[in-house]
Amino acid sequence: MSVHATSRTATAVVFALAPLLAPAASCHAPRSTPSDRAAGPRLARSVQEAASGEGAGAELANEPKNAAKPVAATAPRRRASGPVSVRLSSLEALPRLELVDGDGTRHIATRAASKVRTASGEHAQLELKAAPGRPIEVGALRFSGAVRVQVGRDGQWEIFNELDLEPYVACVVARELGFGDLPAQAWRAQAIAARSYAVANLEQRSAARPDPYLFDGVRDQAYAGLPLPRNARERESLERLMAAVASTRGSILLEEGACVDARYSASCGGATADGRAVFPELRSTCLASVACAPCAASADSRWSWTAPTEALEKLARERGLGARVVRLEVLRRDSSGRWLEVELVGDARSQRLRFEELRRELGREKLRSARILDTWPGLGEHLSGGLLFRGAGRGHGAGLCQLGALEFARRGWSAERILQHYYPGSGIEDRR
Repeated sequence: MSVHATSRTATAVVFALAPLLAPAASCHAPRSTPSDRAAGPRLARSVQEAASGEGAGAELANEPKNAAKPVAATAPRRRASGPVSVRLSSLEALPRLELVDGDGTRHIATRAASKVRTASGEHAQLELKAAPGRPIEVGALRFSGAVRVQVGRDGQWEIFNELDLEPYVACVVARELGFGDLPAQAWRAQAIAARSYAVANLEQRSAARPDPYLFDGVRDQAYAGLPLPRNARERESLERLMAAVASTRGSILLEEGACVDARYSASCGGATADGRAVFPELRSTCLASVACAPCAASADSRWSWTAPTEALEKLARERGLGARVVRLEVLRRDSSGRWLEVELVGDARSQRLRFEELRRELGREKLRSARILDTWPGLGEHLSGGLLFRGAGRGHGAGLCQLGALEFARRGWSAERILQHYYPGSGIEDRR
């Protein structure tokens, strides 16, 4: 049976990268948990396009149900190798799934109560496996390893990709940092940070469940399966990226013997955030606020947005503050000046809330970071209409700044020096 034309490109990529994209070792089927449903992902080709720009672990600032908690004393130490399971939550809102197995077999899957329905019948779960040179297709996306499809207790899709850690890290780097004419040392730094984040969070989650997994979106790290280069130049760039990632195989950041929960974001705006102020659950102390000269000098890190009157009125109604917001106050900042806690004053009552909650409700793609430089009207002044925010940076700002890391690499910094700058006091170890 024929497959989509784009699969020919994916096949070429898989053949070229066969040593890295080998089949995953077996791992247990994940259990049902609530989904984090979002729009389908798109391949990023620059930091500005990468995922949402929020960076690793962005959703954890708001502590959702499945957020990683502080490392328990009993959490097992995990090797930086072997199979991982990634929940493809970005695909779980689709009413039906178009799937192509590694042997070319096509499936159209729909939900039937608690079963997966295909032309061959109803199944408790559907498992597809990649073949040499033939990835699994799920809609427009391509995956190595295995893909498991099942219906959860809530009647919605639960889709998991099981693959080895190294190809997962390579795909995250391609999605988070992008590929093109980029310096190899930036890719290497991103790979070590991404691997560290994955290992640290799987360690934490293994204390609560025997089969921990990662999410494919901003709750964890941006992941959309195999990157698909569009031309020969991009294929050459992708091979350079894969070689850079492979040179870091098994390397993670350590602090006092523990794997660092290495958060990162698209740009910090000139100074990284105090990681533990943004993410109180962090045990790692090396995510301290540090200066980032490249990001401070970059016009790309500056932004402005006006929250319209209608959005502020909706916010006031939903939070029981009255008919409208009449004043905004900042109650707490971190050492970099980022807003941590604010007070919304309505015409009926006021309420304190974490600034990350306000960003989430107004839209993180609009209110791009907590590094607010000024507002109009000013803080504490009466609001008669909308509210203008001027800020710097994109994302939560903790840990590695991708924009800064790229520029440092262009200046000749090694990946090790970049990581020491953004995670001061940490070390690197091969923990395969």
